[in-house]
This record gives sequence, structure tokens and C-alpha cells, in this order.
Amino acid sequence: MTLMTRSSRTSRAIRGRGMIAVCSTLSILLLLPTMGPQCIESEPNDDVLTASLLRDGESAAGDISPSPDHDFYRTRPAAINDLVFAWADSVGCAPSDTINLEVWAADGTTLIESDSNDGPFASAVVAGAINLQSGPVFFEVSEDGDNSDLNDYEIYFAVVDAAQSTSEVEANNIAATANIISAPIMNGSVVNGSGDIDFYQFRGTAGAIVSVIVDLNPDDDGTSADAEVQIRSTDGVTILATGDNGNSSPTAGDAAGVVALPADGTYFIRFVHGGGAATDSDYRFVLLVNGVLYFDTDGDGIPDADDNCPLISNLAQLDSDGDGAGDSCDGCPADAIKTAPGICGCAMPDADVDADATPDCGQGADQMLLTTGILLVPDMTNHRVMALDPEDGKLLDADFIPSDPANLPQPHAALLGPDQNSILVSDQAANVVQRFDLNGNYLGVFAPAGGPNPAIMQQPMGMVLRANGNLLVGIGNGANADAVAEFDPSGVHVGNFIAAGAGGLVDPADIHIRASGNILVSGGGSSAVHEYDSSGAFIAAFDVFTGVPMQIIETSDDRVVVMEQLLSNRGIMEFLPSGAFLSHLPVERLMFFAGVFELRNGNLLVSSQSIMATETGTNIVTGLRPGGVFEVARSGELLHTEVSSMSAQFIEFALIDSDGDGTGDGLDGCPADAAKTSPGLCGCGVPEGDADADGVCDVIDICPGGDDSVDNNGNSIPDCAEGFPLPLPTPGCCAPGVGPMVGFLMPLCLLGMRRRMKSGRR
Repeated sequence: MTLMTRSSRTSRAIRGRGMIAVCSTLSILLLLPTMGPQCIESEPNDDVLTASLLRDGESAAGDISPSPDHDFYRTRPAAINDLVFAWADSVGCAPSDTINLEVWAADGTTLIESDSNDGPFASAVVAGAINLQSGPVFFEVSEDGDNSDLNDYEIYFAVVDAAQSTSEVEANNIAATANIISAPIMNGSVVNGSGDIDFYQFRGTAGAIVSVIVDLNPDDDGTSADAEVQIRSTDGVTILATGDNGNSSPTAGDAAGVVALPADGTYFIRFVHGGGAATDSDYRFVLLVNGVLYFDTDGDGIPDADDNCPLISNLAQLDSDGDGAGDSCDGCPADAIKTAPGICGCAMPDADVDADATPDCGQGADQMLLTTGILLVPDMTNHRVMALDPEDGKLLDADFIPSDPANLPQPHAALLGPDQNSILVSDQAANVVQRFDLNGNYLGVFAPAGGPNPAIMQQPMGMVLRANGNLLVGIGNGANADAVAEFDPSGVHVGNFIAAGAGGLVDPADIHIRASGNILVSGGGSSAVHEYDSSGAFIAAFDVFTGVPMQIIETSDDRVVVMEQLLSNRGIMEFLPSGAFLSHLPVERLMFFAGVFELRNGNLLVSSQSIMATETGTNIVTGLRPGGVFEVARSGELLHTEVSSMSAQFIEFALIDSDGDGTGDGLDGCPADAAKTSPGLCGCGVPEGDADADGVCDVIDICPGGDDSVDNNGNSIPDCAEGFPLPLPTPGCCAPGVGPMVGFLMPLCLLGMRRRMKSGRR
């Protein structure tokens, strides 16, 4: 298992906050790799406004106490006509207690469906209910009658597009002919008295938590089937769990589980008619493994959620270049950067170095550092720094700074140095800021100058350069803990820019300089983003976080975006410029968020730290997605995995731009002149004068003080020059002094005037 939160960061972030119950608590860290995340209700959650968030792939746990307590949960936004499957299992309740489950539409007042104890073994099941509105679905759990406590209930759920279904293929009446579960929703039928039995198969790993939710009236014809469901072990005979509600209600549902699988292998789900009076025979079901919908499109025994080639059978899951795409479907199986040849072919990024919308084959991160910029992302797992494209987040160079475990045991943030000729990397374990050249060669410790000094720096994380070239670094531990230290361009400590604990700052994570000059600092231990003025004086705090706020950015639409590392609000937190909370955007199946960057294509690039190791043998790791770098829509939808199976950290933009005008030196015709990107008429370092602001440089302006572009009679002579002698152009348009083009242009201007005067033209 790879757990790359800082060594004391987690304990400091939680210490003093009490034993609060929140989604995905730190107990998740102690689970087996195959265990999916569980959301423990966060009180108060007594209505739709305070509902605890349940992401796809999560289950929930809670209790109804004291009665008449009601618990609410909400899902991600769902589409109209999506199907809702939910099972509230009263695992810790007495059989006489009655659990009530109600499913509400997005407005919180429209009931979709409800159930009171109609599921197996004192549980409630809503299965195949049709979502009526676009938006989140709400689950309400209570004790029916509100006259008793319910202890230790659990909720398992799935919201699925109805089109993602397929039907059983007969004959599948024994384990040997069991159907593969090839779609999120499986349809079947068992006819009373026919002796029909249906078997389905799935692969799982030891410790995986399995549950089945069954809709017994999928055709909504008013009559339900009486189907008994069993989860059977690898021998096809041993029963691990049974569900048989024996109910003929028109909305009857059934469920089986929750069971932890005893070993790796192929398991079975068995359906048979229960022998009751119900005459219907149709059913449909979803299978959840660690809370994640299980289906295996290519039938290779690896569920799509974990399959590196979900459409091509590849049980071995070979991935030669380690890019997350299996060799069977990787168009460049020896190239970790690309999964398809693209325009430039394998082993060559399709990088647009000169920003002309055409890839410049044969060039990559080195050239882009000088032209359009790159993104630097430290990788703790492999002790290196990667380079990605700021346009779309594609990997440019996995080893921009190659693996260096001795000097980069836990790299966290990487910046272009103040000399614009080096890369600075903060390392939490080395307790210094390291310095590398632009070829990735180690140069030594940058800060503190002279080497490690625990009195100044211990567990550094986020960094930022001030306009004067000084470096600000957040200090997380040691004698200078909870401060933002400042170092001059040579790495000498000049004091603390923000005093230890100022404004309640604890365990600073990231530092961001706003356009106004104010400073934002995320405090992991204080669970807040603190704002300071340009002198380091505290102003205010954004304090709606439940866990550990990490990297901070400001977006093109003037929002402050902060990555929340874990707990109930993990994901993307958005604020107005004033600091007012705007929205929380969860990202499916990711946890331990670190970095964020707004790509030029409008999406967000986010990084997360790995908390799982791939299982040997089956490679099934259903539950949380391994860490890496991911492209995410502004809605929070996960669009693409850029780099997988590693602990990625902060994402920082780097561009060699000597004059700071936003144009890289490689594209800047005047790299030392912030006012110009090309020499123009007057040359670099000399302004182009245009005293009358008509768009014509003074040195060739026919009508100084007039508009040369106005020519109403179309005779190619500006109107302001007709009918009176023309004044000579004012020399010295290239201030200060006359630029290099004046000597060439002035005779031409005068020659034109003499010709017009001689011909008598006005």
C-alpha cells in the first residue's frame, strides 16, 4: 500500500477536532486494498440541505439515534429516467425493528419510491426506481414509526443509465454455464414450476465486499416475481448470502450480502423462483463489489472498473510501459507518454511548441519550457518530477527530473528557480528545497543555504516566488512549524514572511499570490485557507473545509479553487473572489487530492495520491482509483487519466520568461523588454511612438496630430494632408532618441511629400 500523506500531517490535521463522523474517515486507510470507501454519516444530516454526500463507488453507514432521527444522503447529479438501486440493511438492529428507506428526486420533495422492511432480513430495498428529475438523488433513512432507535445500518446504492443493460443467455442453469456479468444491469427470468435456475459469475479478491440488489418488477406491470437470490462461493455450491423477501408487492425488491469474499477466485450469483404465489418471472439486478458497479464487458474476468483494456480480453493485464493502458489496447505499448501514435508517432509527443495549433514533432518539454510553458508535477512514488502539457494535461516527459530517491524521497512541489535556469523541488522527507539544472541533474540544496537546518525548515510543502525573486515556503513541522519562511534568490533565509500560527495557520500546505498582491495559504491542520496582505498580515480565512485543503489556484472566471484532500468535502472546492463558498465538486473514486491547474482547454488537471497497491495475481482493485494525474471537467466529471498508479503532488506552471511579459523567451523577439515581443521599427528596449494614437508610428506619420487612416475621397492621401503644406514628421518617435529605422524611413517619407507637392496633387 502506498500512503503518501506527509508523515505527521494526517495526525496534526485531525488532532483536536474530536471524534467526528464524516465521509471516508481515516479508518479507510486501515482497510484491505480491495475495500471500497465507506461514508459514515456526518451529523447533522436531517434534511436534503445537510445530506451527506455519497459518491459513486461508496457505501454509507450510520444509525438512527435518538429516535425520531432521520438521516439523508445525496448522490452525484443523475439524469431523468436513470434507474435507482438502493439497499438499506439494518445489520445491527433487532428483527422487530423496521427500517424505512425513501428515495427523493432532486427537488427534495418529490418521492420516487419508498420501502419499509420489505427487503430480506429486516432491510429496505428500492430497486429499479425511475429517477424523475435531473440532479442529485436523495436517500432518507429512518425507523418506521419513529418510535425506536436503529443501530448500525448500511446503505449500498447505484444510479445507472437504463440503457446500460443486457439479458441472460440460456442455458445458464448451472455454475459451469454461468453468464458473465457483462453490463451494469443484468436482466433475467425464472418461471414458477419450470425448474429454471439462472447462474451468473464474477471474479473477486479476498476481503472484497459484495452485495446484490434485485428489482423484481422491471416491467412495472403491477405484478412482482418471487425470485430467491444467492451469492455462492467458488465451488458453485456453498452459499455465502441469501435474499428472499417472499413479497409480491408491485415495487418489491430483494438483495443479498453484505459478504466479504474468503479468497481470490470466481464466484456465482444464483436465481431461482421462490415458489410463492407471484406469477411474474422477470427480474433485473446490479452487483456491487466494494460499492462499485461490477460488469465485465470483454468477459476476461477483470471488471471494467479495473480493466486496463475493458473492451479487449486480457486477463494477464500486461502494461509494458506502465501508462495504465494495457498492451492489448495500447497503440504505443513501449511509450509511457502515448497510447496512440497520433500525428508524430510513438515515443514522440504531439507537442505544440510554438502555439500555432500544429504539433511540432521532434520537440517536447525542453522546447516548451522556453515557448508555451510546461507543468511540473512531482511523483513521490517514483521520486521524480514529470512534465505535462498546460494545454490538455498530456504527459510530455515522465522523467523531466529523473528518479532520484536519495535527493527526492518525498518531492512535493517543483518551481522554475529565480535564475530561470534551474528547477527547485521541496521535499518533505529531506527537509530542504533541492536544486536541479534544466537537464535534470542534481545541483545541491537551494534552501536553507548551507544545507538542512531543522530550526528553519522541516517538512516543506508548497512554494511560490515573489516578484523580487524571494522564495516563500510553507513549513509543516519542527521549531519553525506553522510559518511561511522566506529565502532570498540564493537560498539564504531572511526570516518568516508569515509568522508561525498567524491568523490561526497550522501546517501550511500551499501558497498562492493573488493578482491583488494578497497571499492565500491553505492550512491543513487548521482546515482553512488563510488570506494575508502583501506584508504578511492576516486578513481573513475561508473556513468551510472538513479535512485538509491543499493546492490553491485562481481560474479564468475569477474563482478561487482549492483541492480538499480527504473526508466528506474531498474534491474541488470553489469560492468567489471574496472568499464566499460557491460549490463543492466531488470527483468519482478519487481520494487524497493534492494539486490542481486550470488547463488552457478550460478543464481542470488534478492530482491525487495513491492509497492502494495493485493486487498480484488477479490485479482486481475495485474500490478507490489509484492515484495519478487526471483531467476533470469543471462540473467535476472525470474525463481522462493522464498518469496512473502513483502519488502525484502539486501542479505548477513553468515558463522561461526573462522579462515576465507572458511570452516565453523562445517566442519573444525582445526577451529582455517586457513592453515588446518583437523589435518593431525602433528595436528592442525602445518604445514605438505614436503621439496621435492613429496606429501609425510617428516616424512615418504623414499627419502628426491627425488620423492617417481617414481618406474619404479614396485618393490614397489622408484627408488631413489635402489642401495645405504637410508638416515634417516629428523626429524621435522611437524614444529615447531616434531608432535604427528612422534613417531609412525618413528619406522615403520626404520623397513622397516632394512628389505630391511637385505634381500639384492635393
